[in-house]
Amino acid sequence: MTDRMAEETPQRLSRSLRRQCDSLGVRVTAVEMARSNEGWIVGEATYRRPEPAALALLCQSGWIGACCEGGPILLLIKSACFEMLARLNQFGRGDTVTRYLEAQFTIHAAHTGPLIDTVGDCPLSQILQSFDEIYESPFIRENYPGVTRELIKALHRALGAKLPDVTRRFAADPYSYRRGWPDITAVRGDQLLLQEVKTQDRLHGSQIATISDIVLPAGLPCEVIQLVPSVERFRRSPE
Repeated sequence: MTDRMAEETPQRLSRSLRRQCDSLGVRVTAVEMARSNEGWIVGEATYRRPEPAALALLCQSGWIGACCEGGPILLLIKSACFEMLARLNQFGRGDTVTRYLEAQFTIHAAHTGPLIDTVGDCPLSQILQSFDEIYESPFIRENYPGVTRELIKALHRALGAKLPDVTRRFAADPYSYRRGWPDITAVRGDQLLLQEVKTQDRLHGSQIATISDIVLPAGLPCEVIQLVPSVERFRRSPE
């Protein structure tokens, strides 16, 4: 379990969410957080969405990350095999930058094996160079906000030898596994954490599939938290 600066309150956890997580074998915890009319409060900042608030809470404990579901991992995979994808792409390098990874793995399904090998063999320097080129695209930045060079470097270190296996599992059904990744991808030192953030809803079918087919079999640390408003610290905005 990650460090918490908000109060954990297991008694307020949704029963249906607990049953889902128990079935998957994923730890789930309710976490109280102050909330105002404008959103969730972490320190002096207010976040309209729960996912950035949960990420801010992790950052207070030394984690770095992004809350764009599996975006950081998919960008890492794309960066690691970018040069090969560019050679295979008849529409040019620019199309390789902007075309979604699931589409490229589907189009080049006959080259899945070599692509996975390339992901495992690609040196970090080449990965970072390719990431810089990919992330220059406004389209990519819009779809995968908050992913940094520092995060890609830390994620590559934290995943280590697991990265080709994650790629292989993703490549088995790219269009299915483009969805359902936990909201937050975070790294602290050599530690990786995938964190799904809930408030009231249950896990969706795509989340259950990706967690059970990729995240857990690949040995990626995963948890679910349910943010609940702290009654004692609920703040109303001035009228």
